[in-house]
Amino acid sequence: MALAVLLIGAPSSAGKEDLGRVKELYRTGSQHFELGEYAPALDDFKEAYRVRPDPVFLYNIAQCHRFLGNHAEAVRLYKNYLNQSPMAPNRKDVLAHIVTEEAAAIDSQRKAEQNVAEAGRREVELRAAQPAPLPPPAPWYHDTLGWVFAVGGFALVGAGAGLLGFGLSLKVTMVQARTTQVAYEATGGVLAGVGVAALIGGIVKLAVYDKPEKVAFGLFPLDNGGMLSIAGGF
Repeated sequence: MALAVLLIGAPSSAGKEDLGRVKELYRTGSQHFELGEYAPALDDFKEAYRVRPDPVFLYNIAQCHRFLGNHAEAVRLYKNYLNQSPMAPNRKDVLAHIVTEEAAAIDSQRKAEQNVAEAGRREVELRAAQPAPLPPPAPWYHDTLGWVFAVGGFALVGAGAGLLGFGLSLKVTMVQARTTQVAYEATGGVLAGVGVAALIGGIVKLAVYDKPEKVAFGLFPLDNGGMLSIAGGF
């Protein structure tokens, strides 16, 4: 950056006020650069170049980008500097910087692409590690067992009532006939009672039914090293 001192001190058509500002920006930018404060140094050198577009400031700006790790931008500014100063005394060093920074830019791009790919792979793994969501509860009319109880109970009530009515309709004339009548009535009563219980149980089961249609399986790592998780309604 010592080149800038010579160029700033050279005669210029710029006004005294602009020249004073350029010198001040060069001074503060150089201080920042020497302290390793490359971001504020970059701001000062860029502002100085806007006031006085001296190609030496392009070199200083490129140097800041190099130390900030902005390799592609450093290459661009080094080339701009050589385009504006083809006979620059530090041309050999600048060409070496360009080769180094181009390689660094390619390496940075490769690492950035690898990071993106790795982030995508981790996201896929994270999604795969989550347990499968449970299906929404099936509606009440999908409760097969509830329907079995309800329909079976209704059938038993009907059969029991039929037997009970048939027993009551028998004409009792003998002891044996009376025994048959009691058997029909007892059987009908038992069937009717069981049917009523089954019918009530089926209706209640249909009313409170809230069970997923399928069991959900998930495969994901656990703290103890296991990989299998099963969740669902059974």
